Amino acid sequence: MSGSHAKLAELILYISDRHEMDETFGSVRLAKTLFYADFLYYLKAGRPITGERYIRMQNGPVPDSFMRTRDRLQLAGDLVVKTRLVMGFTQKRPIAIREPDLSAFTAAEIAMVDYVLAQLQGRSATDVSNLTHRFEAWQLAKDGEEIPYETALLSDQQPTTEDYAYARELAASLA
Repeated sequence: MSGSHAKLAELILYISDRHEMDETFGSVRLAKTLFYADFLYYLKAGRPITGERYIRMQNGPVPDSFMRTRDRLQLAGDLVVKTRLVMGFTQKRPIAIREPDLSAFTAAEIAMVDYVLAQLQGRSATDVSNLTHRFEAWQLAKDGEEIPYETALLSDQQPTTEDYAYARELAASLA
């Protein structure tokens, strides 16, 4: 695998390995962890971690090549996906067989992934999906459409007095 797909593959292994003992962890939470890590890192650094395209799906955003990458990892023997019934839902639980290669990542990128892992720890797939449904860009996209990284900058909050003052200062300095 090359480029972003290679980074996606290694993050799938990393996140799956970190959740080895978490019975609530499955593919839905994996996909949402990837989404939040990429979009939050975009807000922080001006670029995503993986560069993957995210698509709006019914249960929230998913990397466009998520299934293909997960399947390739399985075929290579690097990942096993166990299917089981959990509270009436089918859970597809990814289990890393090999250690991830993190050499292509910066410390800041892995720190962001770890931050997202901590924030989503113990949450159900339904809960995490519902969280992504609050994301402004997910609400604006239609099922099957790409969610551009730039949409992480969207907000439904009204500008504050300080925001307006800053905008006037910025406009004056650029005039």
